[in-house]
Amino acid sequence: MQPEKVNIETDSSEVSRVFLGMLIGIVLVGITLFAGYVLVQYNNAFEPFEKVPEISAQMTEQVDKSDLLDKSDVAGFLGTRGDYFGGLLNPVLAFASLMALFYTIIIQSKELALTREEMAKTARANESQTEEVKKQVELAIATSEVQQRTAKQQQFDNTFSTLLSEHNRILDEVIKAEDLERIFDEGCRCDLGMARLMILSDENISRYYRTLYQLLKFITKNHPENEKRSFTDEYIQDSVSEDEKFYASLVRAMIPEKVTLGLAVNCSSGAFRSNEYRSYLLLVERFAMLEHLDVFKMWTSDFDDISDKRSIIGAVVSAYSIKAFDKNVSLQIALDQYRNIAEFSIENKKPNIALCALVNAFSGFVPVPNSVLTNFLDEDIMHRFKSEVLDKNTKKVV
Repeated sequence: MQPEKVNIETDSSEVSRVFLGMLIGIVLVGITLFAGYVLVQYNNAFEPFEKVPEISAQMTEQVDKSDLLDKSDVAGFLGTRGDYFGGLLNPVLAFASLMALFYTIIIQSKELALTREEMAKTARANESQTEEVKKQVELAIATSEVQQRTAKQQQFDNTFSTLLSEHNRILDEVIKAEDLERIFDEGCRCDLGMARLMILSDENISRYYRTLYQLLKFITKNHPENEKRSFTDEYIQDSVSEDEKFYASLVRAMIPEKVTLGLAVNCSSGAFRSNEYRSYLLLVERFAMLEHLDVFKMWTSDFDDISDKRSIIGAVVSAYSIKAFDKNVSLQIALDQYRNIAEFSIENKKPNIALCALVNAFSGFVPVPNSVLTNFLDEDIMHRFKSEVLDKNTKKVV
């Protein structure tokens, strides 16, 4: 469409030029002929009078008065002729002036159109330049944001590496000291509270769990995706990104099972909202720190006393939600087995030692809402088992 428009404008311009040239030529030829005619008439006026018919007639009439005609009469005669030709020439000149005016208007219109076109081109160029500047600014902002994110990520990685190294060093000391073995051999035969008290009273173990808390807190609060550096209970319970999980999984992968069980015991009191360990428990759930805990193995182990590790596990599943275990297969197997055992024991009025341990733990530690025990074990079944089976067969169980 654009080339055709250019051709049409070019043809119109050529036609205008040809027409204007013809018109100017005609006017010039007319003026030239008229000027020649006037010149001839003027020259003839001062030649012998006999060559001019009109003057000859006048001379015949006045021959008796004078031999020659006065030149003032000739001037008057020519003045009359001049008025005649002036009246004829004035419209021609006026028409030529009008044409010149029209031509001037056309030229000015074209110049105005060209000016508008140039202004439009300038405006488009300015718009294009503005867009380019805008894109450059956006690119600069995006580049700056990327650089800032990269700097934050590098800073986060460096600090995380330092904290992780310190965590691993303290963890090695705890493992070598074998203090957790002693705690679970002694404290777990009492109850959850005693086991937790023994953990807190041991300097090395308590220092390790404090270090672990600071490391998990750092991941949550200082991760680049947490731009507001939030660390409220609501934020900790919110969804966690895969990148944040990755850092937590690096920590979780280095913790042995016994240390993981000690972590669950240490933070169990945080199940109550007003407890000081509330944030710690929520961090354990946020990063599924109990995912690798072999719940089924601990529940099905043979112990002399039913108040052993199985009671501890029962209390743990009463305190934590399923988020803390995430894809823990052993937990689901254990819960399914105990549900079936409970229903079978109620039906046959026969107690089960392993189930008794779970019921004792359930009775002594009220499960919080949304805990594993609340969601996966029917509370009514557990109470029926305790009242209909366990209480009636206490001597057999003991």
